[in-house]
Amino acid sequence: MFGWLWGIAESLRLPPRIEVPVPAPPPMEPKPFVWPREKLPPYPKNAPGDFYVENECCIACEAPMRSAPDLIEHDDDSSHCYFKKQPQTSEEIERAIEACMVSCVEAVRYRGRDPAILSRFVQLRAESACDALVQRIRPLSE
Repeated sequence: MFGWLWGIAESLRLPPRIEVPVPAPPPMEPKPFVWPREKLPPYPKNAPGDFYVENECCIACEAPMRSAPDLIEHDDDSSHCYFKKQPQTSEEIERAIEACMVSCVEAVRYRGRDPAILSRFVQLRAESACDALVQRIRPLSE
């Protein structure tokens, strides 16, 4: 009784699907995802230079000061740490990088563009402590 309907359905049948092999993409090294963060000014007592502590971000954890006691000091008046002196020697630079790495709120930062220092941050997977290596956004108040 519905044979004519079957004939229409047969005529509408699609051809078999043809599988085409697609080459796999080349392997890529994963890059760490870093959330964009607000760009804050340096604490006023920081020594002029590329290493700095963000203003009003220090929580007085003392970890950066223990990594670089000759470079970072604690301001007793405001419970804030700051770079009392910028690193000069390779050992001091290494301690300053370590201080950036151990800062629990990422308040200790590097804003310079020295290729050797930037590559050291990348090697240590501490890109988030470098202004040149992470996306920074302007504060809403600007």
